[in-house]
Amino acid sequence: MRVEELTRLVLIQRRGDIKDETGAVAEGWANVVTAGNGKVWARVKDQTGRQYMAARAEQNAVMTEIAIRKRAGIEARMRVLYGARIYDVEAVLDTDPTWTILMCISGVSNG
Repeated sequence: MRVEELTRLVLIQRRGDIKDETGAVAEGWANVVTAGNGKVWARVKDQTGRQYMAARAEQNAVMTEIAIRKRAGIEARMRVLYGARIYDVEAVLDTDPTWTILMCISGVSNG
C-alpha cells in the first residue's frame, strides 16, 4: 500500500466515560486521537456485503477494510466514523510495520 491511497479522513472512537456540557460523567464515545480535529487519513475499502434476517428485520452488513498509518492502542470494539457511516471494528491486523488494518462491519449495530 502507498501513502497516496490514504484519501479519506476518519474518526476513531472508543467507548468510555465522557463529560457532558454540565460536567456530569456519562458513558459514550470518545475520540482516540485528541489532537486537532481527531481525524486520521485512511483508505476505506468495502470487501463484502451480505444480507440476512435478524430479529425479524432484514439487515444489510458490509465488511470493510480500513487502513491507517501504524497506530498503537487501536482495539476491536472501537468504532470508526466516516461521513454518515459508522463502522464497528471487529479485528485489528497489526503485523505490518507501516500500516494498521481495521476489519470493520457496518449496517448492523451502528455503534
